[in-house]
Amino acid sequence: MFHDTALGELVRKIAGLTQEAANVAFSEFLNNRNLTAPQLNCIKTIIDYVVKNGYIKDNSELTEQPFTTIGRITEIFSLPDAQKILGIIKSIKDNAFDVAG
Repeated sequence: MFHDTALGELVRKIAGLTQEAANVAFSEFLNNRNLTAPQLNCIKTIIDYVVKNGYIKDNSELTEQPFTTIGRITEIFSLPDAQKILGIIKSIKDNAFDVAG
């Protein structure tokens, strides 16, 4: 722990997530669907964000920039797909907290 931040969380915030790791996290979802351009843009925006920031802390971040320009996940995807995406986002965050937590 560094102050109130778990070591894994701190490292992920500083270093971000590798592009390869982010792509792997979303690979099954991406490989099993024919996505529209807005859907692909949404996933790309999420991947770019976690590569830069390490993870998405909570779903409320999805209502802020850069996500507000692409629209709500539940508007772009069906509810089951939106839930899968949120699950992937959660697993990326959980992994950051579990690394050295």
